[in-house]
Amino acid sequence: MRDFSAATIPLLRQALQNGQSVRLKIISGSMDPLLQIGDTVVVEPVEKEQLSDHIGEIITFVNTETLFTHRLIECDGHTFQAASDRTGTLDPRLPVGAVLGRVIARERREFTMPFTSGQGEKLSSSSYQMGLNLIKVKRRLPHFFFRPVYWSFRIFSRLKAIFY
Repeated sequence: MRDFSAATIPLLRQALQNGQSVRLKIISGSMDPLLQIGDTVVVEPVEKEQLSDHIGEIITFVNTETLFTHRLIECDGHTFQAASDRTGTLDPRLPVGAVLGRVIARERREFTMPFTSGQGEKLSSSSYQMGLNLIKVKRRLPHFFFRPVYWSFRIFSRLKAIFY
């Protein structure tokens, strides 16, 4: 999501460990259409021991001093794996200590959409299901067959984001 100086990430981690929520600006399209470039996300602390209870939710984590906001796909208690909604690309498995928190809301223009209830929860859940299907299809199809399937997912997800 964003490159931070080596000093900034510990400050974010400390704020979240103290129970504070943080707001971060999205600078890539990896979670498009749910999270678009320019959106602000609200990240709250999450207990590492309970991370497996949050499968399907969007998390913020650190990988090689870079901050990422992707969807949590798997967690075995020691390591986790996340993925981009847009392409279904799986991130490498990382230790649960790399997780900073979970995204609980998106701010776009003057509108805040909470992901913990209501339409925001439904939209996030449907994006998760589409992302899982995209990952399954991607694993089964050769690359040259995958492109048309990928674009049909993209068009459908864009329409859902417009009409919800």
